[in-house]
Amino acid sequence: MKGLKIGIPFDQGDLWQDSSIQSIFNLYDTLSNLNHEIFYLNLRGESTLNLEGNVLDYNTNYLDMDIIIVCDIIPKTQSIIEFKKNPSKKVIKYINDNLLLNYTESIIHNVDYLSTSSLVKLGVDEIWHTPRNIQMDIDYLKTMTGKDVIEVPFIWSEKHLDKSINLIKDKSNVELSYNFRKARKSIGIFQPNKSIDKSFIIPSLIADSVYKTKTGKDKIHNMSIYSIDSISNTHTVDFLNNLDMYKDDMISFNSRKQIAIGLGMISDIMICHQLQNMDTLSYIYMDAIHMGYPVLHNATDCKNLGYYYDKNNIEKASEKLKDILLNHDSKALKYNTSNRKKLNKYKPENSNVISSYDKLISNIWKNGNSYLNFNKSKNHYI
Repeated sequence: MKGLKIGIPFDQGDLWQDSSIQSIFNLYDTLSNLNHEIFYLNLRGESTLNLEGNVLDYNTNYLDMDIIIVCDIIPKTQSIIEFKKNPSKKVIKYINDNLLLNYTESIIHNVDYLSTSSLVKLGVDEIWHTPRNIQMDIDYLKTMTGKDVIEVPFIWSEKHLDKSINLIKDKSNVELSYNFRKARKSIGIFQPNKSIDKSFIIPSLIADSVYKTKTGKDKIHNMSIYSIDSISNTHTVDFLNNLDMYKDDMISFNSRKQIAIGLGMISDIMICHQLQNMDTLSYIYMDAIHMGYPVLHNATDCKNLGYYYDKNNIEKASEKLKDILLNHDSKALKYNTSNRKKLNKYKPENSNVISSYDKLISNIWKNGNSYLNFNKSKNHYI
């Protein structure tokens, strides 16, 4: 099926503060490789961002679409009801997040997040979920909506990162790639610290464990923890008081920064952690690897990228960090060549990614996509 009009509802957001914005851009770029017309449907009624691509006002154009693919930003329910009055129109929910965890925390901690009801009322034809956290979400989503949850290829692109890097270079005249000539390295912890699944706790323990050794004293310059502007929380202070790096004034705290600044201008090594590997594909890992930086992580679905340690194993992770400090610079070129090649399977221009999304689009007017066999390691259908 060719020549469809596909709309992706969009609202203003910060590309570097919200991964959902990145997922919308990456989905748009992927679908643009198909023989269809793809549009950002601006929910604000005007062009609020300088987007590359076709931008239309949602309110005056959504009924002209053949498919609406809803990401994190959900339009008013009444507009979807109106759209679905035509039985040939299709609505897809696209998920690249950990919804069950987010919904649970919104209930337990009474924090504002997308409501479960808004998802149920959407009346989607299918739910497309990337491999990120799908095993946690799949039964929850099936039960709540009664719809099939289809695993779809994860998409990552360096396109917007490279633009950001070039813009910073033009303004500041600084080199943002990894500096293998530095004798002592700065550790960067970029966890968002918004939820229990991705916090600074385990990464800081890994760094502090190595700092206590001769290798750490010789090779670690300092550590920056991002997404923490202050440490007024008494529990945070209580934790930090047990770290030698904190006692020695070796830790700085910063607001959340885009990766090009946080790594390119401040840090040299990224340490990451995900609780029980809940969110095992991450833009930030891939961005850092694309920039040529060593990344120490426990994400099982990309254990062949960067430097991997298992689960919450601080001892093994500390050994890997020592290896990075002592040996990474001598093998940086090989590391970069190998890892960047491994990123190709996630890119919007990858032929397997394109053909997979082409199948997904075509099948929703046939028997649906529940029969497709997704190969997670290859990131496409087989």
